[in-house]
Amino acid sequence: MGMFYIGCKVENHKEPKKAAVVSKLLVDTGSEFTWLPEEVLKQIGVQPVKKDLQIQMANGQIVTRTVGYAILRVAAFETIDEVVFAQPGDLSLLGSRAMEGMNVQVDARRKKLVAAGPVVAATATGAETANDEQLKRFAAKLIWWQPPEVSLGQPRRLLGQVMTRGDWPEVVAFKQALGWEAFRDALINAEPGLFEIKSWTMWHRFFRLPLPELPKRAFLKEFDL
Repeated sequence: MGMFYIGCKVENHKEPKKAAVVSKLLVDTGSEFTWLPEEVLKQIGVQPVKKDLQIQMANGQIVTRTVGYAILRVAAFETIDEVVFAQPGDLSLLGSRAMEGMNVQVDARRKKLVAAGPVVAATATGAETANDEQLKRFAAKLIWWQPPEVSLGQPRRLLGQVMTRGDWPEVVAFKQALGWEAFRDALINAEPGLFEIKSWTMWHRFFRLPLPELPKRAFLKEFDL
């Protein structure tokens, strides 16, 4: 495959207004990770979450690097993914995992990224059929007051909990199982009281949706005793 470069906007996944543009990123389907200059990631406040991670390079060399999380946008495509803090001498790369998250494929002839086609949207009970012990553990953690099998059958409520209270590994696991469209659906149809303002704002910015008023529970002000 011919080598080519693309531009990429990188955003802090907790504060998307903190962003930078990497104008020259090598598209590399042979690299699992996306590598971005350390100074760029620090500039927008991306925090290291995995230190001293050992990564095997294409030539077999083992290097140790730090990894964080960021929103990646290329043209109309976007995803949230782990990013490697690239050191001087490292190439800046867009890796295969980010491309999978963006649902894109490489058009080698035209040297560009193109849409990979429609993804399978989750049905209302899509999570219920996911035979995955990891998802059950995450569901039990996020909605502890009911059996995980019940929570997996309520994808909107469960994904709302993931987006509000979940850690990155939980976001990744449910994204792989259900896809971004299920997250978008859960956000659009969020139950009152499920989100707090920070996560509500962040996920609307991620999906580039208009920011509506945060749904709130209605409480009775007076009680008849």
